Amino acid sequence: SSAGPARLALVADGGTAWAERREAARRWLAQGGARPADVLYRDAPVGGETAFVYTNGSAAYPGMGHALTLACPSLGESVRAGHRAIGTRLRSGRGPGVLDQIWSVAELAVFHTVFSREVLGLRPDAAIGYSSGESTALVALGAWPDASGLYEATRESGLFTTELTGELRAVRRYWRQRGIGGDRWSSYLVAAPLEAVRAELAGERAVHLMAVNAPGVCVVGGESKACAAVVTRLGVDRAIELDYDMAAHAPELAEVREVWREAHRRPTVDVPGVRFYSAATGRAYRPTTERAAEALTAQGLGTIDFAATIERAWADGVRVFVEHGPRKLCTGWIKRVLGDREHVAVALDTPDDAGLRNLCLAVGELVVAGVPVRADALTARLAEAATGLPAPGPTVTVAVPPTPCLPPLERAVTVLPR
Repeated sequence: SSAGPARLALVADGGTAWAERREAARRWLAQGGARPADVLYRDAPVGGETAFVYTNGSAAYPGMGHALTLACPSLGESVRAGHRAIGTRLRSGRGPGVLDQIWSVAELAVFHTVFSREVLGLRPDAAIGYSSGESTALVALGAWPDASGLYEATRESGLFTTELTGELRAVRRYWRQRGIGGDRWSSYLVAAPLEAVRAELAGERAVHLMAVNAPGVCVVGGESKACAAVVTRLGVDRAIELDYDMAAHAPELAEVREVWREAHRRPTVDVPGVRFYSAATGRAYRPTTERAAEALTAQGLGTIDFAATIERAWADGVRVFVEHGPRKLCTGWIKRVLGDREHVAVALDTPDDAGLRNLCLAVGELVVAGVPVRADALTARLAEAATGLPAPGPTVTVAVPPTPCLPPLERAVTVLPR
């Protein structure tokens, strides 16, 4: 029942598994102990606003989103109707380079947004992006209706192909002007206290604090050798090098400040009822062409504080966080930021979710939290996808030619020199 206040949800494949899971849940409720797998429960609903959360291009992985797009093929038409060119990379797979990573993640996030709205019936009160996720949020929620124009602007600007990645032209100009050697950028996800990281970076000119993700989790980046030295001092066991060699959230972008701002100066429309957060300030703003360009330029040139943005959103009344896009990195950071405080954070994608079980668990979390979500619409879609296979075509008989009979080979005669 959805009458509440206490709610329980089960995720099972059907058949005997459903009865077994229900019996396990009944025993757990009566006797206590460890909660059974795939059983979700809350004593009371979670009150508050809902935020759609958008991750960045570094979260891309091969095959992301394929299971959901196959299960809900009709949503692709809604995506193309609302966003025109969006959707092609989900079908063809992402190409090499940072720009394709960013756009393939954005396209899955757009698909997730259509799925959240049209299938699950979710309505966001706020939008929170991590790095390029801020631009994705503007596209996915309709504030930037010209996705094709944005793609062309970012591609033609060279920012994401030669200036800040690849040849690193702008970055190397910045370094040369300051006597910094090197020709490669590296970024690391670091699990260490923020104070320790800041202390190591205090005397560094070529390594920067790019992002604060959560307590004890941040990203540093800069000239490759200098960056590796910082990581060594912090402890190599505390860091993971990111497969995302793009300079961002650093002063090197001052070389292309105006180009960056112009590429992100897009025709903007109002999205009633939704406020957008900037990780540069940690505060919400109402997007206009100029405000959005300024917000994205500020976060491009400086450290983004995702943790502080989540804190502010929670203080503003957000209690439900739904991550759109691949993996579920932002969801983990949000849980780390908010700890035991009342909230629910779920992700619509995980890399190991070929059967969409984790998606069903995420929707189950929303159900038991009392979030108005159409779980029955999801189960209906999945049931249709499982049974709605096309009828087989006509049988075609192909004659198999007989095995050819070749004449026997003559024995080779070897003539030795006299």
